[in-house]
Amino acid sequence: MTPALKLAHALPLLFIAAPTLTALHFYFLTERTAFDSYAPVNLRILFQLPLLGVALWLGFSGKALEGQMPKPVKLALWVLIAAILWGLALNAVEPFVGVVSLMLRGLNVMLALMLIYVIHRAGEGLRRQLILAIPLAYALHFAVVLAMLPGLLASPQVDWLNSPPGIFQVRLWGMSLTAALAVAVVLGASHGAARRVWPLLLALSLATALCYTGTRAALPALAVGFGVTALIVGRPLWRAGLLLLAVLALGALLSLPLPVPHPAYGLISSYQETMGAQNVDQVSAGRVEIWLQAIEIWQNHPVFGIGYDQFRYWNWGRFEGFNQPHNAVIEFFLVFGLVGGLAMLTILAWLWVRACGATRAQPTQERIAALFALNALLALSLLDGTLYQQDTLQMFAVLWACLLARPSGPGGQAKPPAL
Repeated sequence: MTPALKLAHALPLLFIAAPTLTALHFYFLTERTAFDSYAPVNLRILFQLPLLGVALWLGFSGKALEGQMPKPVKLALWVLIAAILWGLALNAVEPFVGVVSLMLRGLNVMLALMLIYVIHRAGEGLRRQLILAIPLAYALHFAVVLAMLPGLLASPQVDWLNSPPGIFQVRLWGMSLTAALAVAVVLGASHGAARRVWPLLLALSLATALCYTGTRAALPALAVGFGVTALIVGRPLWRAGLLLLAVLALGALLSLPLPVPHPAYGLISSYQETMGAQNVDQVSAGRVEIWLQAIEIWQNHPVFGIGYDQFRYWNWGRFEGFNQPHNAVIEFFLVFGLVGGLAMLTILAWLWVRACGATRAQPTQERIAALFALNALLALSLLDGTLYQQDTLQMFAVLWACLLARPSGPGGQAKPPAL
């Protein structure tokens, strides 16, 4: 094995380590100022930079995936680019903010392409390791958070809503845990009885963490993601479904004794908020109102949109300063307009169909686990910002790469990098 391929097989370890090292950095090295606590440093770069280096070392170039995209999707891509440029140049309030934000999020597209190529060169083993790394990363992070919890609770400067610990915003933590739990239950259900103990403990720890974050939207997202995945693979996946219900029930009980540092945490707080709601908007935690507001703003520039990441400069009142409307479809039409929004949805639909086809063609437990996580995050994008936030965009990049990549054949037999 060449040094480049050896480094490629270290990428899953770097993915696992990044959230935990971020939490440790937050605990030991953050000054606890208001800004540091609100926007903690995230060490995703520990995975991203080595991936970039490995891909280039193995020969990645712009031509590596040439010919993989059909003409209608290429047309949709060019239409999207045109809508983005029009919106930022002519409609944006702060175009520079939109350009920088778009570049940062576009990095995840490049990471996905590079990871497809690296899996193609490194083989099937790397795909399996990366998929397993997703639940391991967040289970290890949760264990470290529990160990740090007494010290963090004693620090009045910690902004628990926006820095749980080292991950911006508690709901973003819940989004990442949703994907990790989806992977864990499928892998846990696939093992034989003698080998099932550690996957069960892994799934249980993730379910406990998810319940602790109080992320209500995760439950319907997991239900939808599970049902869609079962339909796609053509079998009911009863064992994984029962395991999911069991670990969520037990995880809910285990999360109850944990301290609640903010009203956003915990099942009881979430239950009280839901039961105390007097209308649909309160049940949705304000989402209905923010969606209606976003649609009203969209009417100012319906064709090419208000420009990427400009929502914060248009909204008002209760949601003044919010970055995104907590619904991916509404956001696409808002920032890219009718033209760009349809183009974006076309590209995502094509990628999703390719991922589903790859899973049906080779329904390994790892692929099914990745598809379940992908579907859960897509369902969650209708209620929150999984297609906006950096952590979940990186998760999308890893999942789509693992689903679409085609490892080279025996003896390095030439095959296209992606299905």
